[in-house]
Amino acid sequence: MPCTIMNKSAAFVVVVVIAFFAIAIAPHVTSSDNSDNNVYGIIGAMPEETATLLDAMHETKCVKIGDREVHIGTLEGKKVVISECGYA
Repeated sequence: MPCTIMNKSAAFVVVVVIAFFAIAIAPHVTSSDNSDNNVYGIIGAMPEETATLLDAMHETKCVKIGDREVHIGTLEGKKVVISECGYA
């Protein structure tokens, strides 16, 4: 099956949306370990890709932005934000 290539304006919108998620969610991530101030974003295309990570994650919060759920917490001691990008 051939890949579909986005036009430049659609790609720009995707980048802006991802940046918005990162900015909107970053203040909500908390951890008692301040030695690593990085927040790692994981985006899966389908629930099957994120389910194992969500089960292993120590979730502190679930935020709904539009029709998307964004899970915020820690995974193996690292601050993470996990979401799905598939079509709703």
